[in-house]
Amino acid sequence: MSATLQFLGAAGTVTGSMHLVTTRGRRILLDCGLFQGMKQLRLRNWRERVPDPASVTAVLLSHAHIDHSGYLPLLSRLGYRGPIYCTPGTADLLAVVLPDAARLQEEEADRANRKGYSKHQPALPLYTERDARTTLAQLAPRGYDTSLTVVDGATALLRPAGHILGSATVELDCEGTRLVFSGDLGRYDRPILRDPEPVSAADVLLVESTYGDRPHPTGAEDDLARVVNDAAGRGGVILVPAFAVDRTQELLWMLRRLERAGRVPALPVYIDSPMAIEVTDIYRRHPEDCDADFTRALAAGERIEANVRRDPVQPRLERRATLEAIERAPGPDHGLLHRVLGVEGRAEHAVAVAGELAAVLFQLVRANLGGGSRRHSSPPYVAILTFSGWHSQAGSIPYRLISSRSLSRDGGTPVDQSLCSSSK
Repeated sequence: MSATLQFLGAAGTVTGSMHLVTTRGRRILLDCGLFQGMKQLRLRNWRERVPDPASVTAVLLSHAHIDHSGYLPLLSRLGYRGPIYCTPGTADLLAVVLPDAARLQEEEADRANRKGYSKHQPALPLYTERDARTTLAQLAPRGYDTSLTVVDGATALLRPAGHILGSATVELDCEGTRLVFSGDLGRYDRPILRDPEPVSAADVLLVESTYGDRPHPTGAEDDLARVVNDAAGRGGVILVPAFAVDRTQELLWMLRRLERAGRVPALPVYIDSPMAIEVTDIYRRHPEDCDADFTRALAAGERIEANVRRDPVQPRLERRATLEAIERAPGPDHGLLHRVLGVEGRAEHAVAVAGELAAVLFQLVRANLGGGSRRHSSPPYVAILTFSGWHSQAGSIPYRLISSRSLSRDGGTPVDQSLCSSSK
């Protein structure tokens, strides 16, 4: 009997990755992700996506991003009891990101009930934190390049994909027909991660095409060094909204390499996200996912977070918390504070951060950096680094310096000092 392939997500949109392979009457899911982004996409998560979840035999997961894994707790609650095959790195990340996604669902439902803006009475989360933690028991980690039997007549092989920690391409062999599923592919020569491992052959190739043939510019470290040195020379502040998974760790390691090479001064780093701090520890536990440079550093006892101050302001980015943290920072005459903000939750939450930071800056001007308690002799210099696209997932460093400004003390229009771009 020939195998069949059905697309249940990530078709006509880039989120909600889920593909159903049926062979010998057995049903195998490739990824199990949530739809994210616009409301009409998110509403699809509430419809039936997998008929009869209890009849699914196995799930093969490419990586831990929510648009590839975030439907798992609902699948489990609806009756799926089989294994969820993934790499050890992905399993460790899922233990962080799935409960966090559930908490966001619960918080949104609670807010809708308190504010009364939902047409549902009561508004309910898609799934709960308890659902997410129950699902973790179904994880079945498998190493790279090791064949595993998924069902009778079907074997699978996971290869490094270079996208985030634990990411893999999935090779599924169904009675001699080889299907290769890319998941999300990384690029070559990225910081921290191994390069994607080539796939020698496939009968069917199921590949993501978010970026198509878009070229990726080089020189990210040069741009970052220029921004850091410029801000340090002015005694300024750098604010960086960054995804808690992969982007924060990538930026920390790039800063560490620049410091080690003497290209930027060693400066304190604050991560305003317990989730990002936890994920950074997970990266250190998985050298099998890391390139030679990062692996040597780990073996020598070097820490990616060498200059990190492990006292986050609070688990969520809020305007007042960020403002207070900047006010506590050393002034222009006493060095530089990096604010590396690990953004937790959905991608659209990260999109809102840039606007939130703009509000912070205007508050800084109006509050004159602490009012009467501490006044600086010169206008504060603030650089904002941000990602260049809401779903920017394929870059060497996903940040672009969108504004680098010396804020006027009277609250007038800031004056741009520089503008540069780095690769996505």
